[in-house]
Amino acid sequence: MVYVGRDLRIEDDHYPENCLIDPSLAVARKEPDVSGALMPYWPSYSSIDPRSRLAYLQWLAGGRNDGHFGVGYAFLFFYGLERRIVLEACGSAERAVLAEEVLRLRTLFSVSHSFRRYADGLLDVVAVLDGASDVESTITDRPGWEVPRTVRLAIGRRIEAEEALDSDLLLAWWWNHPDSRPRTPATRALPEFRQLFGLRFAERYPNGLRIPRPKRPLSLRYRAASDTFEVDLTPRLGDLRDITALTAPIKIADSIAAACTQELAPFSRFLGRNPGGRGTLEAHALLPADLAKLVPSRELDELKDWAERKIADQNGLVPVVELLSRLEGQAPTKVARRALLSAADALARLGIGMAPDPRYALRGPKIGEPVVLFALPDNQTDLAAVSAAYPGALLSVTLGAYVAHADGVITSDERHRLERIVRQLDELSMAEAARLYANLYWALAVPPSLGQLRRHLGRLSADARRHLGRISIAVAGSDGQIDASEVDALRKLYRALDLPPDSVFADLNAIAAPPARAPVTVRPAQPSTGDFAVPPPPRAGAAPSPPEFQLDHDQITEIIADTTKVSQVLGDIFRQDEPEEPTPFEEDEDGAAAFDGPYQGLDPGHRSFAEELASRDRWTQREFDALAARFGLMSGGALETLNEWAYDTWNEELVEEDGDLFLNSNVLEALGKSGRGERHDAA
Repeated sequence: MVYVGRDLRIEDDHYPENCLIDPSLAVARKEPDVSGALMPYWPSYSSIDPRSRLAYLQWLAGGRNDGHFGVGYAFLFFYGLERRIVLEACGSAERAVLAEEVLRLRTLFSVSHSFRRYADGLLDVVAVLDGASDVESTITDRPGWEVPRTVRLAIGRRIEAEEALDSDLLLAWWWNHPDSRPRTPATRALPEFRQLFGLRFAERYPNGLRIPRPKRPLSLRYRAASDTFEVDLTPRLGDLRDITALTAPIKIADSIAAACTQELAPFSRFLGRNPGGRGTLEAHALLPADLAKLVPSRELDELKDWAERKIADQNGLVPVVELLSRLEGQAPTKVARRALLSAADALARLGIGMAPDPRYALRGPKIGEPVVLFALPDNQTDLAAVSAAYPGALLSVTLGAYVAHADGVITSDERHRLERIVRQLDELSMAEAARLYANLYWALAVPPSLGQLRRHLGRLSADARRHLGRISIAVAGSDGQIDASEVDALRKLYRALDLPPDSVFADLNAIAAPPARAPVTVRPAQPSTGDFAVPPPPRAGAAPSPPEFQLDHDQITEIIADTTKVSQVLGDIFRQDEPEEPTPFEEDEDGAAAFDGPYQGLDPGHRSFAEELASRDRWTQREFDALAARFGLMSGGALETLNEWAYDTWNEELVEEDGDLFLNSNVLEALGKSGRGERHDAA
């Protein structure tokens, strides 16, 4: 499969063809340039260094099987294949053999994006010459750089025949379009993404998508990777139309792909942590319901039966280790937040909720503690889609549970008072109210940890912490009274909020009921029958007892009802500090990470921005926008730049969007970050 001789010329030129092996040229006897360091960008056998010729001939003699040689030698050989296939138009039998060799080399040198791109282009031409219309192979684990000729040809033929496009054609068109950016769930879970895209397409276009006939004729040209010839393939196509200028179908595909990406996000995150987890019980449970039906699972049915029995027989209280063992197949040594997220998402697909809510709880369960399972109404499967009031409502009842635990006993009055607060929050949906009840049940069943409360809430501003103090007083006094044990608990809570403990009394006075305008009979007067004991003096250093008064019910109701304001001041206090074990990247033969530097390829502005961004593994959208502005960047453009850079470098995005912005733990590991950076006040 090589050209050997002295007289193979570039068209209309006196220079020899790049691929021609001229036996009269000098070849080194030793020190072959195996790495190809001496090779130019467009190598030609006639002009490369004799040491490079030696390496090239050794590579050929070895059967072209050694992928450790520089990719320039693969290109030098490839130049001969493309000349034979395209310029000299060999027969179909020979073309099939040469195409098989191109495909083999593409696999051998798959780390080279450039070689893969040129190999795909030549294979595309082979498909056109063979009249192939199969576009499935154009949807790969990495999007292309342009719409392949086979896709343009297949769609052109559909339009010419006045036939509608099916989902496969539309997906192939969108996937390879230069303006498309498939997100991580689409590339990581490509088989599932393709199936789901087909389902969502069929829902919108049950009879297929009809495309108007473009005005511009289809013209296909092949420019050689060797840059020595160009061939016009148009005469072989017939009168077909060119789709490259059409934008409406791509927007339609964008909309479908975005919906599929969002639905597959939990499944994708699971695969990110468990690359070999596809087909497991937990993975199957994370698939969208109608997609999961295409792959029935007996184990999933058993999980639902088990969860429903626990809800009926044990009020939903289940040891967290038992739950994770059923989902993951083995008992965990620690309870990580991401494992709880996956468990909650998996159960939600079965109509089962789990508390504590891993996205919004102040803390998760530990080894030896339970979770609460409950029936989730309204078929809500997207647990991240909550109203603005929900996080604040959850925090309010959680603070109330902290106060209720003050004396070590949860009374029925305390439980009913907190349940009444949930009933009064009419801005919550039925599903959110069910989740709130379950989280309250868990908070009352599991003793609180003031240390964790201090770690989470201590990050907030002084104004936010004072507001949370008033919330805790309002919740504790929702029955209009505050007793001594509750005051003690509030003082501890204030201390955890880094507020002066005695400021509880000032805040209590601020929401005290106004004094009665006339004397009120407390009890009928009766003659005294004896003396009264004088009360003992207060202990030295003891906090003053709170005045006995009633709290203003209207003010309490107003404070509790303002859950949206609570949500706005929460920041990222729900972020857990438990780092995930990152999946290591592949290493080269020396054990070094297969990249040249952590931020190579970024301009200085985006590099500085990326370094700051990688200091934490989670950002809210508002924080991300503020950080981008600090570096003089537009947040949307910066996000695309960083994700495209990370994808080109490691085939994974840096930032995954799921309500908040999460940094990919694999990429953080490659950047030398632990994935648990501290919050930067400057941001």
